[in-house]
Amino acid sequence: MYEDGKNPNAGDLPLYVAVDFPTYCGPTWDTDNPTIVPVPVVSCPCDKGCCEMHYVPLEIAFAKTIHTFQGMEAGPTKPIKTLIVHLGDLKFENNNPGLMYTAISRASTIDEENNGDNSVIYFLDLSVHHYMQSALKKKNNKMTQTMKARDKWIQHLDLHESNKKFKTTEKENLQKWAENQLSIKTLKQCLENTNWRVKK
Repeated sequence: MYEDGKNPNAGDLPLYVAVDFPTYCGPTWDTDNPTIVPVPVVSCPCDKGCCEMHYVPLEIAFAKTIHTFQGMEAGPTKPIKTLIVHLGDLKFENNNPGLMYTAISRASTIDEENNGDNSVIYFLDLSVHHYMQSALKKKNNKMTQTMKARDKWIQHLDLHESNKKFKTTEKENLQKWAENQLSIKTLKQCLENTNWRVKK
């Protein structure tokens, strides 16, 4: 929402930005849309107090599944600074053994020195007791079907482990091919040489 005569193309800041927070349950700003909250422009003075910066305190966030986040990491020096993880209901870990660990291990630090105030990872609707219990067994002390299948597959791999060493000539063939090809320097000289180009 902008003042009359103001617009973003002229570099003007809005009066506020109306944002819909689906889980918001505080004071209502719009009775027809109780989850919408107006976020105003804030001012931040410099250390010397001679000037100040005005900005909207919002940051774009992206959603990603845990499966597709494997191999990536979040942290203060990483492109992704903070993770907010929702692990679903209590059946999550039973149906996806190990995926909770995958989510937790994506964070490079949990900021133990400051009691986690600047942690890289935060959780929504997390009950540590329930999740740790569900990660082990059901209430009746029986393993879930998913965990049984996983353990059966691990046992199969252990029984059929092979100590054979396989040798491949792919590396040697690649080295021989590279030795018989033009060097980068020669290739560059060929490309820069225009004498062979005949104009018609």
